[in-house]
This record gives sequence, structure tokens and C-alpha cells, in this order.
Amino acid sequence: MIWLLFLYLVLYPFGQLLSFQVLPSGRIHAVDLAASLVVLFWLFQLLLKRRIPRIPLATPILSFLGVAVFSLALGSIGKPLSSIAVGASYLARLVLYFFFYFAAFDFLNRDLYKEKLRATIYNSLIVCGAFIAILGLLGYVIYPDTKALSEFGWDNHYYRLVGPLLDPAFTGIILVLFLILVTLKKWVGRKEQALGLFLFLIAWIALSLTYSRASYAGALAFFAAAFIAKKNVGFIVGGVLLFVATFYLLPHPKASAGTNLARTQTVISRVNNYEEALLVGLKNPAFGVGYNMYALASKGSTFQGWEGKIVHNGSGVHSSFLFVFATMGTAGLLVYLYLWVKILVLGWNGRKTVYGLVLFCSTAALLVESVFDNSLFYPWVMGWMGILLAMQEEQKPNHKHQDTNKHQI
Repeated sequence: MIWLLFLYLVLYPFGQLLSFQVLPSGRIHAVDLAASLVVLFWLFQLLLKRRIPRIPLATPILSFLGVAVFSLALGSIGKPLSSIAVGASYLARLVLYFFFYFAAFDFLNRDLYKEKLRATIYNSLIVCGAFIAILGLLGYVIYPDTKALSEFGWDNHYYRLVGPLLDPAFTGIILVLFLILVTLKKWVGRKEQALGLFLFLIAWIALSLTYSRASYAGALAFFAAAFIAKKNVGFIVGGVLLFVATFYLLPHPKASAGTNLARTQTVISRVNNYEEALLVGLKNPAFGVGYNMYALASKGSTFQGWEGKIVHNGSGVHSSFLFVFATMGTAGLLVYLYLWVKILVLGWNGRKTVYGLVLFCSTAALLVESVFDNSLFYPWVMGWMGILLAMQEEQKPNHKHQDTNKHQI
């Protein structure tokens, strides 16, 4: 199974470049197929050995999936079969990535060389992030105008780094997660420290050129979370200085409205989107309109995939938690909030190890960024977080005498 997990990591940085359209509103990604192989192989092993593994967060995750299935079934009553198929396909992807976490965790905690394997996967994620940053920078220099991609349903961006994910906001949050790994890794020796500095600069430059204010907010949340966890004021001072220098040095092409950090058009658009999602949720407060059935209930939705036009905004809601409220109601929102609280606590409790600290900071960054973009349900984010969760240790009854320094990478 380790090779299937590494196959996923090999395909990861190619993003949307290894995807193909199957429905006007849906794509299948190469990483989805790789994650499916991991899950299928794991389930086959469980059937052969007739065992049920104990996995952290299984209860809130399965509860959330249960509410998602029920809300979709309830919301599907009287709806066209094509609409139900779209909602079901996104639900299948959600199930896939939760089970991807289950499979990765079970494998990592049963392997005889799990500590070495964790370190290898950690470093592999850094390589994935580096490839995304480098591909993004190359695209920014060679192909700064993505207007041609608008014919295929992608947004038009000019002099903004979109990367292999073809979207500056989602590329931005992946770069933030990459930045967290690089910053918190213990680089030993001058050569390693030089490499760490190089990777940090690559990550920061690429992140800066996305001009994604949501991703900037996620980066600020990372520095704040690291300060809280490590009690090191250097994270705050360094973060503030970095942002001041970045805002001063960033190029601002006059022909590109997207590079204007004071732009208000997207702010107004998001506020309207939030209001619409809130109204949809309030009309269906218990279980929402059905998982990923939002477009049928929202009069203001710009999502046209139901009518045959290729789009890449399947949910129609920018905020992840408002998306849950609108599509799964109060029941789904409460379970989902509980799940993320548990993830935060898991990271906080393990903050003395690099894996726990990375999980805590990554979760903080994601939760802040997800207010502005529906990143919590983005396949590459779900896969990344699934791996970070899988690298956490099984909880032991007594940690008082545990050596907390042995997990520094």
C-alpha cells in the first residue's frame, strides 16, 4: 500500500493538469483515482484479515457522512436525476477522502518503520509543495494571461500566479500549507538550512504572487497559531515584517484588477454570496437543501453546470461552513464544527512533536482561509489534511514520560 500512497503524492503536484471532464459540473482528477486505489486496497486488506481498526476522529467523521447522506436523500425528493447524480458524485468524493485518511492512518500506525515512514511522507509533501510553487512561478513568467482558459470554465486572471491548480486562491492555500511544513521542519546543518531558506523563499514568493487575500489571511493565522503553540514572538514579528516587505515590493500591473489588493468588487460579491447562502440555510434549517444541491435552491447562484455549461464552482458557496449550513442544515453544521474542534485539539495535544504542531497550525490557517473560499472541501486540501492527520500518533493512556523531541525531522 505504501507504493499507492506515494503514487498519490507523485500525481499530487500536477493538479488540474491531470484531470478530465466527466460532467459539465464535475471533473475526475488523477489524485482521485490514486486515492481510490489506496482506499480499495485498504478495504480489501480489512476484509481478508477480518479486522476493524481503531482510528481517531472516526466517530465525528462517520456522523458527518451520515448527515450528508441523509440530507442528500431528503433534498433529492422530486429533483431531476441529473441533479441528484451531481450531488451524489460530490458526496462520493467526500467519502473517498475521509476513507483515504482512515487508510493512511491505519497503514502508518501498523508499519514496523512508521517513524521513518512518517518522516519520508513529511518530506514528500514538501517536495509536492515545491513542485507546485515552481510550476506556478514558471506559469506566471511564461503565461501570465489565462484568458484562454476561460473558454474551459476557468476564471480569467492576469499576472496572478494560478499554478497547476489553475486558481490563485486554491493554489494559495496549498502554498500556505507548504510554507508551514518548511517553516516548522528542523533543518540540521548549513546545507539543510540553506535548502530550507531556499524553499521558504520559493513558497513565500509564489504565495505573494497569487494576490489571494484569503491565502494571506491563512498565512497570518499560521504565524499566530505558531506563536500560541511555541510561545515564540519571532513568529509574529517575522510574519508582520514579511507582509510589510511583501506589500511594498509586490508588482501591481495597472492592467490587472486582480493584483489590486484594495479591490472591493470581490468583497461585495462575497458578501452577497454569504447572504444568499444564509437565506437558503434559514429556509431549510434542520438538514439543508441536500449535500451539494445548493444550485437548485439558490436564485442568485452563478453555477450553471446543471444546464450543460462547463464550470468549476460546484458548490456555489464561498464559505465552507456556510456551505455546510445551506446544504446540510444545523445538524450538519454542528457535527462539522465538532469535527474541526477535535482536529484542533488533536494538533494542540501533539504540539510538542513536529507532526502535531504542523496539524495545529495547518488547521488554524485553513479555518481562517475557508471563511473566504470553500477550501475545506477542495480535493487537494482534503488529501493533504488526510495525510497530516494520518501522521499523528495513536493516543496513549499516559504521555507524561514520553520523549517529545524524538519526532523532530
